[in-house]
Amino acid sequence: MDKMREKLSLLHKTVRRDSRRDSGGGVAEALPVTAYARDMIGELKNRLTHLFAVKTDAEIQGDFIKFLKKEVEIAAFTGIEDFPFAAFTELSYLVDERVLLINTLVGRSRRQMHHARLPSATVLSRS
Repeated sequence: MDKMREKLSLLHKTVRRDSRRDSGGGVAEALPVTAYARDMIGELKNRLTHLFAVKTDAEIQGDFIKFLKKEVEIAAFTGIEDFPFAAFTELSYLVDERVLLINTLVGRSRRQMHHARLPSATVLSRS
């Protein structure tokens, strides 16, 4: 956090110095810098939120993988043929979740695109 503040203050100083050189300096020039800094902080917060969500998801998936590892270690398979089927069944849940998520996101974007084009298509068909 301290490094971020140091970098922001350095950015402020640099932008202020450059704006004073270009326009002779003034208080009016400080307002866009402040707005830019707020935008930058907002963007950093958004990225941190996204990274935290990714980290949480990775931890959850890691816990699931650890669970699978324990299941494999304690499982008593009668033959080696049973193991790949059991592993495939458990791992397919991960793939199913990912495919479902991707299909949901793709479906939403397609519906949005379709609805965006739908009114013009209906008007053309009525003419």
